[in-house]
Amino acid sequence: MGYLKSFLIAVYQSLVLLIVCVFLISACQSTDEELAEEVQEVQEVSYANIESISKAPSKSINSLELSKIEIQDIGNPVGKGFSYILDNQLLFFDLARGEVLEIDPETGSQKVIITKGEGPNQVPRFESFTHSDDKRIFLDGYAFFIYDSNWEQIGRNSYDFYANDEMTEIEANPKGEMIGVYELKYWENQPHIVDDKLWINIESSNPKFNFLMNESYYRDSRIVGEVNLSTGEVERILGRRTPIYLNYRFIPHHDTFYLTPYGDDFLLSFEPDSAIYLVDKMLNPKSYFGAKGIGMNQAYFEVSDIDAWEASGKDALTKEGFYKHVYGSQEDNMIMRTYTLGNEASEILNIKDNPKRLQIFKNFQLIGDVEVPTYFKVIGKIGEYYYADGSGENPDNEEILIYRFKID
Repeated sequence: MGYLKSFLIAVYQSLVLLIVCVFLISACQSTDEELAEEVQEVQEVSYANIESISKAPSKSINSLELSKIEIQDIGNPVGKGFSYILDNQLLFFDLARGEVLEIDPETGSQKVIITKGEGPNQVPRFESFTHSDDKRIFLDGYAFFIYDSNWEQIGRNSYDFYANDEMTEIEANPKGEMIGVYELKYWENQPHIVDDKLWINIESSNPKFNFLMNESYYRDSRIVGEVNLSTGEVERILGRRTPIYLNYRFIPHHDTFYLTPYGDDFLLSFEPDSAIYLVDKMLNPKSYFGAKGIGMNQAYFEVSDIDAWEASGKDALTKEGFYKHVYGSQEDNMIMRTYTLGNEASEILNIKDNPKRLQIFKNFQLIGDVEVPTYFKVIGKIGEYYYADGSGENPDNEEILIYRFKID
């Protein structure tokens, strides 16, 4: 009887052990599947072997007939700011006064939408702006202010890059996949709201992983941080630089990209690269198109130390040619990108003397490459007119400059 009892206990223990093992194996398989899904979600970005969708150029547009919006005199100096199109409204964000103006494109009259202040219908400060169907976000340094579609503040927060990474590891062994190695990129930051997350441009100044001293930075670093609007935490980092940067050592003054929505995808362009990449919402390249600019000076001055970087900044922006802002409308199958030619005259000291042109693509085919004013950024379309901002890049501007034009 004692032997039978011992045998039954042993069988019971074996069954229990078997059940536990099956559970653990199942859990491990589930974890592996979840990890596989996670790995798939943040798969490595590759520019290799992507399809070209370019078509042979057919330049039917040789010039644009630009007209300026005649702004009514409102009795105070304005112009230090930028224009923006939101819900078929033409807006001007006055950085000097901290106001947002709605501008009638036909009469040039203005109406104040929001003023500077701490009230629920005011904005404390801002440097840039983005919007979605139901949100408007003002950004200033590491702070951002969230408003609803009626311009009433519903939240504010600041970026947190350090929620998940150990600072000691970041300092000792920085890697491209570490969120905590990055910080906000102030220059040419172009925020977007994507699936109720805020996208911001990012960079690293870590002594072992930065744009001035490390090839690994251009190979491994990410370019966009995805921010939780409720917490400010940077939850994910996306995108990579095009491999063209690895041809230089280094060109940090042109370590800038331009990103804009195009249907459910995005258009991504880099300053030294003639290609425009069609990327998905993970910033994974799907295809590319583009065309080289006319008469560009792309003999970039390479720098790899701080002194040379500081000394060459003005020359890089005035004497060198590079690609700039990109605009796209999938509804019209229209894409436009500005670029500078570069002006090698030794006395040139101001970016306003660096000539600019505009490439016009229809169905991914270049149909025009035309001269435009030095300060010129296509911002959208209202009715039959496309609009371009002429104030945002001009540090000395004292008037609101907005252009409009048609493309037949």
